[in-house]
Amino acid sequence: MVEANQLKNDLFFPYSRLRDNQRITRLRIRKPSDEVIEVYERRAKEFKDNLGKEIEKEMNPDPLDALAPIEREYMERREAGEFQQDIRKEFGWSKDKATRLEKKLKKHGCIFKGAKSTFA
Repeated sequence: MVEANQLKNDLFFPYSRLRDNQRITRLRIRKPSDEVIEVYERRAKEFKDNLGKEIEKEMNPDPLDALAPIEREYMERREAGEFQQDIRKEFGWSKDKATRLEKKLKKHGCIFKGAKSTFA
């Protein structure tokens, strides 16, 4: 048990009692060293930051991760500078299908400029 003295802004570690085979034993619990506290606080902060990032990633997944493999390949080839006409002919797509995919990609932040694309 740890008690806090708010007036002195200090922690108090009283003797703890442990019952062991009908015998009560006092345990001396001391405040950890400042080095241990510093390491603990740094690691606790890292843990909390990483946990927050993981939760945010799960709550707001990247919509481009949900692309089908062929859609991702299309996007990568457009980023590499290939023209829509060449890619859709190879995939056997109509112009309408390629245009719909590009609109979907633009909605998720992929901006095509001519044969090139950038992410906003």
